[in-house]
Amino acid sequence: MSASSQGTSSQRAASWQGVLYSALPALLVCAGLGTLLWQGLPPAPELQLAAAPGGCAAGKPVAFTVGYPDNGGTATLREDGFHLLGPSWLRAQVCGPGTLTIAGDGDQAGDEPPRLEISLNGTKLASEAFAQARTVQVTVPAAGELTLAYLNDYYLSEYRIIGLEQLTLQSSACADPLTVEPGSQNIWDAELATASLVYDTPLVFNVCGDGNLDMKVWGKEAGGEWPTVRFEQSGQLLRELQPGTERQTLSLPVRAGPLTVRLVNPYVVQKEDRNLYLRRVEFAPKGP
Repeated sequence: MSASSQGTSSQRAASWQGVLYSALPALLVCAGLGTLLWQGLPPAPELQLAAAPGGCAAGKPVAFTVGYPDNGGTATLREDGFHLLGPSWLRAQVCGPGTLTIAGDGDQAGDEPPRLEISLNGTKLASEAFAQARTVQVTVPAAGELTLAYLNDYYLSEYRIIGLEQLTLQSSACADPLTVEPGSQNIWDAELATASLVYDTPLVFNVCGDGNLDMKVWGKEAGGEWPTVRFEQSGQLLRELQPGTERQTLSLPVRAGPLTVRLVNPYVVQKEDRNLYLRRVEFAPKGP
């Protein structure tokens, strides 16, 4: 199964699992996400990874601030420049007209290279693609807020997945809603009573009383193998099955206490990842 989603590369090692789980409700049928099209300035960033630039002052070097949407994205300033690994942008205040010089390169993925959208006060100045290392110069006609936005991020991966839906505990001992142990929150959607397992990180339920745990179970194959899900309590195997794409009903006898659900044979392979690297970003004001 293949799915395409917005994401990161070099910093995904620690955070990609949480990002994938948060995006899974939209990915459960592995629908491809299209390229984000941009017109005008992006919304004010909820998070900035550099000190905010100071006010515009003649003779003061222009400082670019890195930002990205609060729903995900990775952009960092490193020794070799800005690494834009997800939808993100640079912003700076310029005091007047001048020339913007940008040197960069990128990782091409899908059917197009990474692209940088350059605007001043919301008005588009240029759109530059970086299929290979190149240097471009853009004329900035006036003072204002300069924005360099990378928005056509692309990520493609193949993975096995187990889906659990409509989970309900039928018990005469209690009527509390199902809850999960810390560490399982990014797998479990309490509002929808659904869970999605992609990695071997277990989903641990707090079962409030003896009864039956009813659910619908389905799976998607990858790497030539279907996913296997295992249910355990107190170290004892309750059930192990390898569901297909058709949702099947499961009624599992359970006892009060923790119930562990685990994907036994996870498989996640990155196929493509589009990123943009800006090695040099400089603004030279027009002479007096």
